[in-house]
Amino acid sequence: MKKAEVNTVEEVRDGGRHGRWGKWWIVLYVALVVGTVFCFWRQVAGKERQELGEQLRAIARDYNEEGLGPKWYVKLAYKYKLPLQKQPVLFQSQTVTDEEMAIVGRAITLRVVWLNNSKVSDAGMAHLEGFTNLQALSLINTNIGNAGLAHL
Repeated sequence: MKKAEVNTVEEVRDGGRHGRWGKWWIVLYVALVVGTVFCFWRQVAGKERQELGEQLRAIARDYNEEGLGPKWYVKLAYKYKLPLQKQPVLFQSQTVTDEEMAIVGRAITLRVVWLNNSKVSDAGMAHLEGFTNLQALSLINTNIGNAGLAHL
């Protein structure tokens, strides 16, 4: 005959070997750590976006941003001044140089870039490589040739 397993009074009262929660405490701990790291990352990314926006405003004649998130939240955020992450969508400057185009090149969410009458050359256009959202680009009276347009 087989010997039957008998649980001690303590195991029954405590819910077994691992206690009442079993191994769920590990899952809860991992979720807490992941949540903390995610919140920290969003805070750092938000500061970087804000700094980039300030740098773009300093060199641009016209600069616009658009709120990130669902449209209903963006409307509420603008109406009630709630916290909102923003992404750059329009950049216009006549005084930007090739060196400053490195800053513009970091704003990959730009959709409209106007560089009319600016000092940008083919070397500065290399910073716009990888702009997949670009819908309009105006380069009237600039020193940009075919070599600069090849970067797009």
